[in-house]
Amino acid sequence: MDFFSTKKLKAVKNWAKDLSQFCVESDLSFNECSFHVTAVHTILTKDDKELPKSFFKESYDQTKEEIYQVFDVEITPQEYDFSKLNFTFSDRHLEATLVLQEGFLIDDGKNYLPQLADFIIAFLIQKNIIITSLELIKSRLEKIISENFTPPCTLMEDKRFTFLRSKAATTHKGFTNLLKKRWCKENDKAAIKGALYAVSENEPIGFFLKDAIITSGRNLQGEFIDMKQLVMNTPHVDNSQSAKKQEAQGANFQYKVPPEAGDGITKIEEGAAIKYEANGHGIVELAEVGLRLIDIVTFQQVSVKTGCILGGFNKSVEIDIDCPDHSKDAVQTGAIIEAEVVNIKGNVGERTIIRAKRLSINGQTHQSAILHSEEASITIHKGVLYSNEIDIDKLEGGKIYGKDINVLETQGAKIVGNRVIISKLHSNTSISFSEKLHLKAVHGSDNQISFDIFADSEQKQILSTVIQRDSLLENNIAARVVYCKGLADKLQKIKPIIESLRPVVERSKKEGFELDVETRKTLGFYVLLLKQIKEQRDYANKLQEIRVENTRKGEEIEQMLNEAKITTESSWKDNNQIILTRRFPPSEKKIFTQDSEMFEVFINDDGEMEKNAQ
Repeated sequence: MDFFSTKKLKAVKNWAKDLSQFCVESDLSFNECSFHVTAVHTILTKDDKELPKSFFKESYDQTKEEIYQVFDVEITPQEYDFSKLNFTFSDRHLEATLVLQEGFLIDDGKNYLPQLADFIIAFLIQKNIIITSLELIKSRLEKIISENFTPPCTLMEDKRFTFLRSKAATTHKGFTNLLKKRWCKENDKAAIKGALYAVSENEPIGFFLKDAIITSGRNLQGEFIDMKQLVMNTPHVDNSQSAKKQEAQGANFQYKVPPEAGDGITKIEEGAAIKYEANGHGIVELAEVGLRLIDIVTFQQVSVKTGCILGGFNKSVEIDIDCPDHSKDAVQTGAIIEAEVVNIKGNVGERTIIRAKRLSINGQTHQSAILHSEEASITIHKGVLYSNEIDIDKLEGGKIYGKDINVLETQGAKIVGNRVIISKLHSNTSISFSEKLHLKAVHGSDNQISFDIFADSEQKQILSTVIQRDSLLENNIAARVVYCKGLADKLQKIKPIIESLRPVVERSKKEGFELDVETRKTLGFYVLLLKQIKEQRDYANKLQEIRVENTRKGEEIEQMLNEAKITTESSWKDNNQIILTRRFPPSEKKIFTQDSEMFEVFINDDGEMEKNAQ
């Protein structure tokens, strides 16, 4: 970060070009600047006439007049790194989705939210999005932060939020599956043909429109879109017959008349719309007879063709899969299952995804399978598992991340957890733990065992935030110190002039005459330098206090590792490594085991690894 005084630029039309040129001329780095839009001017293209702010409330979505915008901008140093922020845009730019990637820092500093808002506004401007309201963008951002995060924090996974929507829209005639739309939106994925969706009690399932609802207007880039014309020019199926027609695409149906409400479904007619709600929790089946609720769900197999089960993680849905043919996978290639409880008898195939609160697999998982749960019990695991409580018979090349982990036998695997128990440790396994590792028998070599606070997912998030903030604070303080030195140099150069003016100033006070313009300017510049130096020093001192507190917090987290221990019930084999991994500041120390040694490892009072012979 390079600190500099605020710069101002008016009537920026070509954002990237104009600002890049200004930065070059001002000896600034474009990527290290924060661009704050102080005013937006919306102008008619045909005559360059500026439109009033009321234009967006009164006629923006009705008129087809072409417009463009210019901006008044204040340029200040950018204190934060927002490179892990992005936007995706829907077809025709009708909707913008904010994407915050893993590792993105959300801070509680006073400059954070204003600079984040400035970054987003600048990003949207560069994507040719019309800025209809600066206040709306800022309030939307504040709402997302306040409702979803507790700053300071670092994201451990990508997050997506609908950020802007245009008024132009079309809701098509026929049945709209809200469960499917919601799942696709939340997961940023296309609909899976033939999928079944979970529902909770009183949750809206979908609605049927007797006629399409069409709203024309401008998209986010200010282009007028005649939605009615678009619909008229879109190929459609003739629905003149009164009978229901279906497009047979697996279990997908396109209803031409309102579907019937079967068991567990309530049908509500409201004018031109018919709504469908669930009376309880379960899986919604869309079939030729209409909609019905299945509360007990049992399958022999689940595949992309026979129907994935989606959206049931928090909806009290239990899925039982019992495959009688052991030569086939119970959960087949590419299938997705999301339910509170998933019980599987059989194997889990490649590229499968399972999300559950309680997961039981009496079989083997493919190495490409990805599993998420709160509790997991698996016979043979080769894939990737994220869970709080893990119980595995054989871990063969798989990766597991959890809190309490119990593995009977492991070979060539990766284990990350708070508390880990392994009955038989074979070779080529990487183990990271933060509290306790108990090895009942060590049978192999080339294993890497690491004391690492990052093995605790909660502490990893907190310490990652501490590390990011420390780097930002250090750079910010250093930049302000350099800036102050520059101001101090200017002060030293002007001091002799000020000293020479002192008699004139004293005489003007006694005799009551005014100083000349140049003298007043020189004195004013001197006072301004003194004020700026004091302001920057005071702020740097405040930042230093924050950094000290941030460092204290980081040190406290790292000290938790001092309570960690490795205990064993057997001797070690040769060529195993025990590593102490420190994160703040980063460091690494190792112990190499030898055949027939029998010892446990703990952290001594000096924070170093120490062997305790048995």
